[in-house]
Amino acid sequence: MNRVNIWWLLFLALTSPGIRNWTEALRCYACTYVASQQSDTTCIDNPEEITGQNIVNCDKKYCTILRQELLDPAGKVESFQRSCEDSPLFLNDVIEDSTYKTYFRSCTSDLCNNGDGISSGGSGLRPDVPGENILVPGLPNKGTLISSKSGIFISTFLFVASVSFRRILLKMRIDR
Repeated sequence: MNRVNIWWLLFLALTSPGIRNWTEALRCYACTYVASQQSDTTCIDNPEEITGQNIVNCDKKYCTILRQELLDPAGKVESFQRSCEDSPLFLNDVIEDSTYKTYFRSCTSDLCNNGDGISSGGSGLRPDVPGENILVPGLPNKGTLISSKSGIFISTFLFVASVSFRRILLKMRIDR
């Protein structure tokens, strides 16, 4: 395989949607706390201290926190979850029923779901860990320069062009 083909294959691999999406993955904390099943509150208090896979490469849109507290006794955390989601039920909201107060928090930067889940803004985030919890609405599918569909099209076009170019070069050599 000559040098030109190797460079084209490398270029196609790097511009393919799967590779590109992997390099652009959002990193989120991922852990769960359920009061009836455990006493360790590290997921709530210090997500960076959890051993194992506490950080995930998320191929979805948002890092999230869901915090569910009892109303009686007030403030007792019943469950807590840090994860990543494409379409959270609520972006940043607090829902209260007769038993629970549930906090829904969503953010879009690396490791931004590091707060306590109560605050929806930067004030609830710990300053020693990177991340912010600010959402700015935008146009759908306008966040990247090349969408997956156009990336496939461009990759296919470049592959066909490189094959055609190679055939032209071979024909020129034969005609000499």
